[in-house]
Amino acid sequence: MTQKTRYRVHDGRRYKVVRFRGFEGFIVRWTASCTGCLETEDGHHVGHYDFDEKAKCHLGAGCEECGYHGKTRREEWVPFDEADYLAHEWREWKKERAAS
Repeated sequence: MTQKTRYRVHDGRRYKVVRFRGFEGFIVRWTASCTGCLETEDGHHVGHYDFDEKAKCHLGAGCEECGYHGKTRREEWVPFDEADYLAHEWREWKKERAAS
């Protein structure tokens, strides 16, 4: 049985609802410089790397990690109610800690 896709407005934007550990959230996606081929030292680039205006990131030299493009797509789940989710995670962590 498939569930109907639900959407929810958060901070003025409409997001598809994704459940994780019993909490509702959404997925954010972005393009970032490849950590495998973009050389940095203390957060500053070592050498010259082209900047991709569309992706808003510097392009690395290219490696297996990024498919030789110099940039990668990333995504992360974000809870709608961050305070409740973090409180839940904290309680779970304390339970695990007490059990060991």
